[in-house]
Amino acid sequence: MVPLEHQCQKPNSGVCECARVQEKLPVQLEELITLGEMSYKRNWIASTAGNFSAVLSRRPLEWAITRTGVHRGSLTGSDFMFLNKCRAPQEAAQLPVAESPIHWMIMSNTGAGAVLQTHSVWSTILADAYGQSGGFEIEGFEVLKSLSKAPTANPVEWVAILENSEDYRGLAHNIARLLKRRPDIHAILLRKHGLYSWGSTVQEAARHIEIFELLFEVMVRQFHIFSQIEFSRASGPAS
Repeated sequence: MVPLEHQCQKPNSGVCECARVQEKLPVQLEELITLGEMSYKRNWIASTAGNFSAVLSRRPLEWAITRTGVHRGSLTGSDFMFLNKCRAPQEAAQLPVAESPIHWMIMSNTGAGAVLQTHSVWSTILADAYGQSGGFEIEGFEVLKSLSKAPTANPVEWVAILENSEDYRGLAHNIARLLKRRPDIHAILLRKHGLYSWGSTVQEAARHIEIFELLFEVMVRQFHIFSQIEFSRASGPAS
């Protein structure tokens, strides 16, 4: 791993945001670039919405996250910010990524090697529909068995929903408390912000995102179809 050349963003923040010179793009970032293209084509992200991050090295800790303001469907190696864990009170070399505390908190509490955030129509609708309930259960779908460590019989998945906030550090601590209460979950929805899911690798996290986005679309379409059927029944036969 090429040595870091960095300056920390904030004193005592637990995260520094660093500039880095590298000879070859890490495979994790190549995977995130491919994921960005796929997610954009499948309408899971739009424009600069969404963020992808991945751990590049554990010792010393180094991870990367998509920069603010770059199109997620056409990412390049220069569209990532490199970070590590440190507490040196030095001046920032780069503009911070606002959501980085959320990604870092999920990594810290789950041991994830990648954290992905998409912002599809389906996740936005469900987060609003179930927001007051704090989440919803998904059960009975065979594809749930493909989630990491999911039971092979009758899998049930709880999708938690939290209110969004511009205080990303405070929001990150809310997520940490949630993960301590529910260490079995694979996804979190933030209202009007999007879906967060994670995995031990970029590929596993991408698999989880694909599962949830599929099921969210199924749920919304089912609601629409079933409501049309109920309306037709209530209206009675056409005269």
